[in-house]
Amino acid sequence: MMLRMMVVVALTSCTVSMAAATYYVDAVSGSDANSGLSAAQSWRTLEAVNRVVLAPGDAVLFHAGQAWNGTLAPKGRGAAGRPIRIGRYGEGAMPRIEGDGKQEDAVLLRNLDELEVSDLEVSNEGDRSGMRRGVRVLLQDFGVAHHIVLRHLFVHDVGGTLAKKDSGGIVFQAFGETTASRFDDLVIERNVVLHVDRSGIMEQSDHYLRARWVPSTGVVIRENYVEDVGGDGIVPLGTSHALIEGNVVRRAASRSQEYNAGMWPWSSDDALFRWNDVAGTGGTKDGEGYDSDYNSHGTQFEFNYSHDNAGGFMLICTPGVAAPYQDVGNVGTRIQRNVSRGDHTRIFNISGGTDILIKKNLIIVPQTVIPKDTPMQVMLFTEWNGFASDVTVAQNRIFVEGKAASGHAVKGHEDGTFDMGPGWGRATDVQFTANIYLKNGHVEPMETTAKIVASEQLDGIDWDGPGFDAARDGGKAEMVNQFFEAHGRWMRELFHQARVM
Repeated sequence: MMLRMMVVVALTSCTVSMAAATYYVDAVSGSDANSGLSAAQSWRTLEAVNRVVLAPGDAVLFHAGQAWNGTLAPKGRGAAGRPIRIGRYGEGAMPRIEGDGKQEDAVLLRNLDELEVSDLEVSNEGDRSGMRRGVRVLLQDFGVAHHIVLRHLFVHDVGGTLAKKDSGGIVFQAFGETTASRFDDLVIERNVVLHVDRSGIMEQSDHYLRARWVPSTGVVIRENYVEDVGGDGIVPLGTSHALIEGNVVRRAASRSQEYNAGMWPWSSDDALFRWNDVAGTGGTKDGEGYDSDYNSHGTQFEFNYSHDNAGGFMLICTPGVAAPYQDVGNVGTRIQRNVSRGDHTRIFNISGGTDILIKKNLIIVPQTVIPKDTPMQVMLFTEWNGFASDVTVAQNRIFVEGKAASGHAVKGHEDGTFDMGPGWGRATDVQFTANIYLKNGHVEPMETTAKIVASEQLDGIDWDGPGFDAARDGGKAEMVNQFFEAHGRWMRELFHQARVM
């Protein structure tokens, strides 16, 4: 009997030690003198949350419809299957964390592991004179952080500097002078990012040089809505096999006068971009909807939609000469079965890189977007310490309703545009095969295997898709869900009707 009692006591003690705590925070009725362990004993301030060290399975819940000023900076680590959760309780609007432009970060998640954050509204308006972020996930000499999830956050009005790319809405950083840091299983899903500077969603690492390349793995950036961004829309950096799918970016590069694009990888391998929709990117210093960038291998773009971007559809860029320990170049970009409609200035800007395949894309250039004095630059080869090599352009439908041409840059301008001359410059092994052109459109097909068509039946297609009012509905998870479900159906129907599937 004594032995049996000892076993029961031991099991009970183990159960108690494994019990998770749920902390409640109420900005109106709470008190930091309370335990925080029930709604009736809720805490009042962010400082109370920041003091506790959270354990596996713990949760911190903020009262719906209320606001807190300052920085939310929790501490602790979860465990596999028992993440720390930060979210909401009660009925009403999302709880709001307001940095008020006085804090560098409204939400700072530093050196946390096994963490899920959802259903918060975050702002950090400033005067754009310094670093400001809505949500910052920071690893500093940490090692590997597992299972970090941000879902259904509404991050808006972040007034950071336009001089730094790691200022903005949602920023992930992996740094380490003594211990290399990276993410494994990082999910950024169904968030709304509105009116932020400079970047919308960006991942950053100091392990991007190939001599010490430590990429994050399991990175998924899915079905986020990003609108009115000073600079870049979505940028995964230092990743391996990242998946970027179903995102919508509107009006990137709205304020920055530097080089920006809607969506692109940097020093990443085997990134897959699919079913994304980018429109309204500003400027011609880049200004494309999509970009396959520096030090990346095997980047794939498939089933993406690009429209009405000031700088064009696609940029491929990398320096042609670089130290091997630093940069392995841009190799193996695949751009297949995408749609570009109404993009401006140029369609493809190829500035370096090798082993590039551009295949079975639909390019539509209405007369209204073609420059008055010069032809639309459909295929422009430019130079970054060297030209591209091994480029195949095959089976694309290139429908230009006015004057257009392709060639290489002979002169660059301060605004990022180029004067173009005939031929490919010093680009080598460039092959055009079996592309289809619109009669009286693209003035000179670039291969003997070209097919010329009098017209293309693309009537009746809904090119615009469902709208979304981010300011009104960005903080309503049910509205965000409805939008992305409708947008996904529309994208697939569009590609089916345009015969790109």
